[in-house]
Amino acid sequence: MNNNLYEIQSILENNNGLITATQITNAGIPRRCLTESVSAGMIYKVDRGIYARPDVWEDEMYLMQYRFSKGVFSHGTALYLHG
Repeated sequence: MNNNLYEIQSILENNNGLITATQITNAGIPRRCLTESVSAGMIYKVDRGIYARPDVWEDEMYLMQYRFSKGVFSHGTALYLHG
């Protein structure tokens, strides 16, 4: 495994098993490494630009917040999130 794949593993560990294409770009890793990681079975594509390890539970709230970064959780969802 090359250094880029080790770095992807490190990012996955620091982000609860989730990684985004933006994080890959910001880390200076070529995006083709995402494709290689998917082909190797190390991660799978959850949604556009979001990848996860196979053993990770997909957090719907995180995915929604990522897709709609200016969205706001309100009513019952906000009450739940704020306890």
